[in-house]
Amino acid sequence: MRSLRYLLCCCMLCGVTQAFLVQSPSRSMSWRRSASKDEEASQLQPPSDNEQDNKFGFFQRIESVKCLVVGAVTGSIALAPFALLHDLLLVPSMIDSSGLAQFEFDTDAAAVQSGLFAIVYRYCIRTDTNSQLQDGVVGAFAITRTLSRIVLPSSCSAIPLYCGPPLGYLDWGVLGQLAVNGVESMAMFMATSSALNYCMERRIISKFD
Repeated sequence: MRSLRYLLCCCMLCGVTQAFLVQSPSRSMSWRRSASKDEEASQLQPPSDNEQDNKFGFFQRIESVKCLVVGAVTGSIALAPFALLHDLLLVPSMIDSSGLAQFEFDTDAAAVQSGLFAIVYRYCIRTDTNSQLQDGVVGAFAITRTLSRIVLPSSCSAIPLYCGPPLGYLDWGVLGQLAVNGVESMAMFMATSSALNYCMERRIISKFD
């Protein structure tokens, strides 16, 4: 009788063990699925206020001030020789202008423009080392500044705009302005971007993550 009881107990234990082994993989899989769903849900949730404060907090403001200073100094110095030639030699021969006062205004404006460009440049490139992205930011600012400095002569007629040869829409004088201001703008913003890249490589200014 005892041997029969032992045999029955062994059979029952084997059945329970087999049932547990069969059900445990499904339980572990369901647990893994629930864990993965929780991770996906946490990733889809927007960042908390603390994370936003850390990303755009006081430290980032300090880095923006650094960019502003580096950009203002570099851009105004880079523009100075071009503006000196432009304002003292080219502009007075075309329009009635005070060359020295215009030179001072242009260098001051270059400091503001380059400082703001430096802040935007850091936020745009982040940690990306793609040169096309960097050149694109420089080109966008250079084109914007160049077009804003074009002054059409009084000989141009409107609706439709016609200024004369060689293009009708643009005459030789306007094309000359585009060339001169384009060179100035590219020199100013390229020098500023190079200075920022140097500072970020030396960790004087941190990259924006």
